[in-house]
Amino acid sequence: MARRERARRRAARGSRVRPPASGCLPGRYGRCRTAVRPVRPEHEFVGERPALGWPAVPADGSRPVPAAGRHTVRGSGPVRRDAAGAEHLARRPASGPGDLRRGGTVSAPVTERTQSVGDLLGDVTRDMSTLFRQEVDLAKAELREEAVQAGKAGGMFGGAALAGFLTVLFLSYAAWWGLSNVMDQGWAALIVAAFWAVVTAITAVVGRSKLKQLREVLPRTQQTARQVPDALRGR
Repeated sequence: MARRERARRRAARGSRVRPPASGCLPGRYGRCRTAVRPVRPEHEFVGERPALGWPAVPADGSRPVPAAGRHTVRGSGPVRRDAAGAEHLARRPASGPGDLRRGGTVSAPVTERTQSVGDLLGDVTRDMSTLFRQEVDLAKAELREEAVQAGKAGGMFGGAALAGFLTVLFLSYAAWWGLSNVMDQGWAALIVAAFWAVVTAITAVVGRSKLKQLREVLPRTQQTARQVPDALRGR
């Protein structure tokens, strides 16, 4: 009688045990293990639609296309639809080490450049020599251009001098013939020659004075050029 009473209590206690959750099967030592749905191979689905909800595989052997909203992989990319209506998952390329979505930018290592004082002075000297050479070349080009312009101007002055000489010559002939109407032709020619002799003397005196001034400038320039080295030495 006592054994039956104990058996009845055990049966009542076992009926009050909570049933296992859905998808959880009681295992060893009371642990819960998830029931794994068996995966059927794809070759069994060709030409048929399974009863467990898997999509049917077409007869040509291509992979089935999941319906919209079902069996989509999260983060695999947007769904593209072609002209035939089939949906394809556009997979995104894998992010590399320089991906900006990680919150940082990739920068090249900074290399420090160290130079000695001698190298810096060498660079400055080289730059100064290059600048001086460029300035000399520019001055040569400008002088060449100025020389061409001066040559053209000199030619024009030469033509003007020739025209002036011819003008003076014919004026002298006119003066000679004019004075010959008043006096003898010999006296008329003598008067014209004396006039040009006076003009020549005045021009020679002025030119000689200018030449003396030029000769005075050259010694001063030489003396100043001789004082330049002493000034650089601090004397």
